Formats: sequence, C-alpha cells, structure tokens
Amino acid sequence: MLSTPINICIYSVVYFTVLVHISPIIDNIFTDLDTDIKGEVSKKRITIDIVCHLLVIVLSLFFVHLVLKETMQKYIPFGPYTNNSINIVCGLSLVGLQRNLIDKLKYITGEYQARS
Repeated sequence: MLSTPINICIYSVVYFTVLVHISPIIDNIFTDLDTDIKGEVSKKRITIDIVCHLLVIVLSLFFVHLVLKETMQKYIPFGPYTNNSINIVCGLSLVGLQRNLIDKLKYITGEYQARS
C-alpha cells in the first residue's frame, strides 16, 4: 500500500493533466469579452454568460471527478486527505485556465482594462 503523500501526488497529477486538457475546450465554448464588447452585448447578458460558464465548469468537474475517482480507486486507495488535495488542484487548474471567464468577471466588477 502506498503512503498518503504518494497517493495525493498521483491523484493530483492525474487530475491536473486531465483538467489542463479539458479547460481550453470549456473556455472556447464561450465568447471572449472583446467580441462581446464589439457586439455591444449588455452587462446583463455578460452576467448570464458568466453564470452559464460556471455551471458548465461545475458539471464538467462533477463528471470528471466521478469517472476519475471511480477508475483510480480500483488501483490506488483514496486516502483521507486526497479529496482536499483534489479540490485544490481542480480549482486552480480548471477555473484558473478560464481566460474568457476571468476577463468577464473583471469587466463586471469594474477591474477590466482593455488589451492593446
């Protein structure tokens, strides 16, 4: 049986690798902020896009977690601290790579600066 730190490392690397490949796909489903501004999309519509984007992230994460956890538990035990580590990795890798979402959130909160 592997030790807890090794289990956490294995799970974290697998989750990170999968989510790094899924993140751009999710991000490209939605338009970028520059396109929305040029198309004169209202802030209300941008807010709806943000909520939809977050829902797609949550649902994707749910299914990825369901499949990976069930598959990996057959070979590597799921330790007591593994879930916390997976949550941190998922948050950083999945949400952190959502460029369109981050730009829209900055725009809605008033912190957005147009790119040159």
